[in-house]
Amino acid sequence: MPTTTASADPYTVYPNTDLSWWYIPPKPLNQQLPAKIDPGIAALIAKYSTLWQLPSGSKKIYITMDEGYEFETNTAEILDIAKAKNIPITFFITGSYLNHNLPLVKRMLAEGHQVANHSFNHLRPAPALAISTDYYIADIQSLASRFRELTGSEIAPFYRPPEGGYSERALKIVEDLGYTTVFWSFAYRDWLTDAQPDITAAFDRISGELHDGSILLLHAVSDTNVAVLAQLIDFVRAQGYVIAPLPR
Repeated sequence: MPTTTASADPYTVYPNTDLSWWYIPPKPLNQQLPAKIDPGIAALIAKYSTLWQLPSGSKKIYITMDEGYEFETNTAEILDIAKAKNIPITFFITGSYLNHNLPLVKRMLAEGHQVANHSFNHLRPAPALAISTDYYIADIQSLASRFRELTGSEIAPFYRPPEGGYSERALKIVEDLGYTTVFWSFAYRDWLTDAQPDITAAFDRISGELHDGSILLLHAVSDTNVAVLAQLIDFVRAQGYVIAPLPR
C-alpha cells in the first residue's frame, strides 16, 4: 500500500484539479451507438487503470449500482430480480452501507455479484486529497479492511469515485492501490427518492442509450430502477447482449 509523509509525498507531482465525469450520449438514440467523451479526458484516463465503457464486439452490457444507503426494500428486490433472471450486478458500497446492511452485502456475495469500493465516507477525491494523500487513501483502504473483517472476503478491485469526481492524482493513487477506477457510459437523475423518474420515460432513456460495452450506473435507492429492471434485462437480451460482471 502506498504511504506518504508530509515532507515526501510522491503524488504531489500529479495535478489535483477537481474534475467531474461526464459523457456525450449517442445520437441518434436507439441505434446502439457508443457514447463519447472529450478527447482530452480520453487521453488523460487512458494513462491509468480506468473503465467507462468497453470496446464493442463482445456484445456485453455491465450493470453497476451505487449503494450509499438502503431505501425501503429496494436492494432485496433488486437481488430477487437478478437471481430470477440469472444476471450479475456490480454493487459499489460505502462504509455506512456495509455497516448497516451486512446481511444484504453477504447476500450479494453469496449470489455471485461483485461488491466493489465506493469509499468509506463517500469523500470526493480532489477535496480529500487537498487535506492529504493519506486522508484520501484511508477513505478507500478503510472500506476494504472493514469489508474483509465483516465478510471474510476481499472487496472487488474496482473503485467508483463519489459524485463522479476525480483528478489525475486520484487516478494514479487508485491505480497504485490496485483498483480500476470505474466511470460509466450511462447515468441519469435517479438518486432522489422523492423525485423519481417516470418508469416509461426511464426505460426509454436507458434502452435508447444502450450500446455494446455499456457500463450502466444506476442507484439502488431508485424505485424506478427497481420497477424497470426486469423489463430492461429482457430488452438487453432480446438485442443479443449478455449482462456480464466487470472484467478484472
